[in-house]
Amino acid sequence: MPSHKPGHSDHLCADIAAAQDGAISIEQIRGAGLTYDALRRRLSNGRAHLVHRGVYAWGHAKLGPRGYLWAAHLATGGSISHQSAAWDRHLIATPAMPIHVTVTRHLRSRRGIRVHVSTTLAPDQVTTRDGCR
Repeated sequence: MPSHKPGHSDHLCADIAAAQDGAISIEQIRGAGLTYDALRRRLSNGRAHLVHRGVYAWGHAKLGPRGYLWAAHLATGGSISHQSAAWDRHLIATPAMPIHVTVTRHLRSRRGIRVHVSTTLAPDQVTTRDGCR
């Protein structure tokens, strides 16, 4: 368990979430030094808000459109695709909901995320924008 000054883990989580348009994964929260009990306290006091299983909005209840892209990516490990990628690349005007992601393993769609499975998508065919793919 990493040793941090009191409050330091919260600052790390805030920095990570800020770089991801407000979204943060449970793995990132744990990596910043917070336990599951500490996360539960932050959920009850309004510092963290569940977006998808294992993905949270940090410091606020609602994400912006790019935050939801990040949340879908963090929840699935998939690449933002279809209409969602077109919106993110400014090719269409309105963000598509649900968020579309493409994955290379079997994964089911869930509330707010439409999963597409590709058996031929190669890593060199995926681009990133501000760290989100």
